[in-house]
Amino acid sequence: MDYTELFRNLRRSKGLTHQCLAERTGCHRNTVLNLERRRPVKFRTVLDMMRAMGFEPDSAEVRRMALLWLESVSGVELTLRDVKLEVEEIRKEYRTTVAEARENLLRTIECRTLSAEEIRLLDYAAKQSETLEIIRQIRDLVQNDDGPEKSGSREFEAGDRNLRVAED
Repeated sequence: MDYTELFRNLRRSKGLTHQCLAERTGCHRNTVLNLERRRPVKFRTVLDMMRAMGFEPDSAEVRRMALLWLESVSGVELTLRDVKLEVEEIRKEYRTTVAEARENLLRTIECRTLSAEEIRLLDYAAKQSETLEIIRQIRDLVQNDDGPEKSGSREFEAGDRNLRVAED
């Protein structure tokens, strides 16, 4: 495996499109495509994209990426066999996670009668990790919010919670 394959797998595991990652990184979509197509890219660019995907500079993923990138640029095999095996295991794990999520979604769709609009919304949400995180946070806030004393209508309380979420 080389750094471009690892990068592609990490990007996909985060549910990011080329365009979305480019926007997060502040670069052109072609830069992401160039990286995944094994065209020369500076490591600084790779690091910026890894950060945009949520990986800290000292994370194992970034260290593996750096080693594989350096190996690719230098032409000298730097990675040890066990490191390559570890990278392959991580790659399989990400693939498994994505495959499991896909299977869960398909089972859910099969078990329920969903309209075409609901399926489109699920598809959109699955491609927008930020949207899913916002929905989770709002759901948790609503479920865990005992709130002040119950005064006024539920609509007012729900509206109040929405205002608090928007203000945060």
